[in-house]
Amino acid sequence: MADIVVIGAGGHIGYELCLSLVEQGHLVMALDFAFPPGVSGDMPDKPDNFLIELADFSDAMAMQEWLDKAQIVFHLGSTHLQVYAEDLPQWNADAASVKLLVDFAANRGVERFIHVSSTAVYGDLAGKRANEETAANPKTPWAQSELDAEQEVVSFGQSSDFPYTVLRPSWVFGGHCPRTRKLVDALNTGKLISLGGGENLRQPLYVKDMVKALNLAMTSDAAAGQTFVVAGPRPTKARDILRSLSSAARTPQPKFNAPAALGGVLKGVVGGLSGVFKMEPPISPATMEFFQINESFDTSKAKDVLGFEAEVSFRDGIKECRDALTGR
Repeated sequence: MADIVVIGAGGHIGYELCLSLVEQGHLVMALDFAFPPGVSGDMPDKPDNFLIELADFSDAMAMQEWLDKAQIVFHLGSTHLQVYAEDLPQWNADAASVKLLVDFAANRGVERFIHVSSTAVYGDLAGKRANEETAANPKTPWAQSELDAEQEVVSFGQSSDFPYTVLRPSWVFGGHCPRTRKLVDALNTGKLISLGGGENLRQPLYVKDMVKALNLAMTSDAAAGQTFVVAGPRPTKARDILRSLSSAARTPQPKFNAPAALGGVLKGVVGGLSGVFKMEPPISPATMEFFQINESFDTSKAKDVLGFEAEVSFRDGIKECRDALTGR
């Protein structure tokens, strides 16, 4: 079996991680319930050290087989950007499933279990600068599930001396990131509503920097038993992020602006209508959330202990993935 197992390998972070690990020469088992179009176990020119399987995580026997002889396990995945997330498998952020998975990994002799959570566990920081010691305050069911899942990993690791590492990334953007693409689509249609003029702060992390952090979590002895916040080089106003995105993807700037106080009302109305009519709304609740969260992160622990420091700004990263965003 593979020496590295990546769970959630079909997402944009997981797939980029797999490509990096395969290029390094590792034997990688990629598991997920869906992969990007054209990606499968029998796709042409697939490297021999890249194994791809559609995963059914209710199959405990298969889980144990996939983890057999694995040295490293990466656990990633999220459904929070899906409009009908309740219709999709929940194993990736479900605490009970994560507890079962980490128990299997320990019993199979895994040397490092790297769990990817999210800075969404902090909620709206409203001017505060968060680090690993900042109290969590999740505001959505998905963020609460992320917190519950990481707590299962930490609790198991501390009680059994199992070598885990938890990463809490901010929004990880890239050419194949669902949130990035949703923003581009909304800008293209002219239906994006900017809340509060986009004055809120976000600290996006380029996917290549995220992959670098994941590699360090795998190789650094100091990372064992630790939780790290990883985020982009600096907080940036949402309006400046949109300006860079619009310039790179050649889309119009947002035509509509609404007071920030109306965000909750609009989010509720849009979510209710999409649920009733079972259709993708022109403005998703997740897109509106882009303007409602204020965040700023102190990543000094990741720098000092893990040796990680984000290098790519949003402006430079979005230029690099322009072709993927524009379909060229």
